[in-house]
Amino acid sequence: MSERNSKRHLFLASSAEGLRVGKAIQLQLEYDAEVEVWTDGTMRPSETTGLSLQRQLEIVDGGIFILTPDDVVTSRGVELPAPRDNVIYEMGLFAGRLGQERAVIVHPRTDGLKFPSDLNGIEKVGYTIPADSDARTLSLHELRRCVAPACTRVMEYVESMPSRVEHVGWEEFCGLAKNIAADLRRTPAAGGYKFDIIVGLSSGGIVVADLLARIFPHVPIAVLWAEWDKDCKEFEFSPPDNWVNEAALTLLKDSRIKRLLVVDDIADRGVTLKRAKDVLQAAVPNKTVRTAALIAKPASATEIDFVGRMVDRPVQSPFVLIDR
Repeated sequence: MSERNSKRHLFLASSAEGLRVGKAIQLQLEYDAEVEVWTDGTMRPSETTGLSLQRQLEIVDGGIFILTPDDVVTSRGVELPAPRDNVIYEMGLFAGRLGQERAVIVHPRTDGLKFPSDLNGIEKVGYTIPADSDARTLSLHELRRCVAPACTRVMEYVESMPSRVEHVGWEEFCGLAKNIAADLRRTPAAGGYKFDIIVGLSSGGIVVADLLARIFPHVPIAVLWAEWDKDCKEFEFSPPDNWVNEAALTLLKDSRIKRLLVVDDIADRGVTLKRAKDVLQAAVPNKTVRTAALIAKPASATEIDFVGRMVDRPVQSPFVLIDR
């Protein structure tokens, strides 16, 4: 496991007004954690905010929520500064799914800042902006000095909990490909499989296909392109509308190809691999199709023929920085 991949992966949410504080915290923690601010390309095209947050919940150890006095509420006849509702909503999603202990509130020490009473069980860490200053006009360097003590407390709190994410480095990733290759090389009686072509599922499966092709240099590669279906919230292959898959299926009909190996990097439930296998068996019914994944969750075990490693918690792959 590399030093970089061993860091805690944290999601940071704020209002637009509190974004500079969030960026200052991200910079201050850059050597201690991988902090992903909500503006860092976390949302995919055609993806809703809620769906993006649900995806983040699968790969992070916790969340930092910057609550700044952006709105005004009336409480018992008194007007008080209050944080933005959407940040409270996002924090509720995290706390409800990961537990209150994995959500940390960071807030300015502002007189009368009104927090919803439901937040009483969540850790709160304050920072101080000089009385004659405004966080919106301070430089990031100055803001970093203001939030530095709060960041120390945040990391002390975060590191007191075990990581909920399995961090897989590139060296281990390649090692898992070698493990699968060793299983494939066994005799058929011992559970091995001799294949004529490797079919990589986009996008992580393409890398796996490349790794296996380096181990089996005389075996060609094909690609099936998985498109995100926002309605069913799954990856779909949908030929013939997908022209890449249409071309791939034409190739796979070649009589010289009799045995296919379909590969992916991480299988949570095995749904994507199963759908790819169904598409292939329908398009080329006279072929043998087997599947492989470098990493799989127990729920997907029955759907996959070859697995490099089984894990029972969320996985952060070496591609996490690119996936952002």
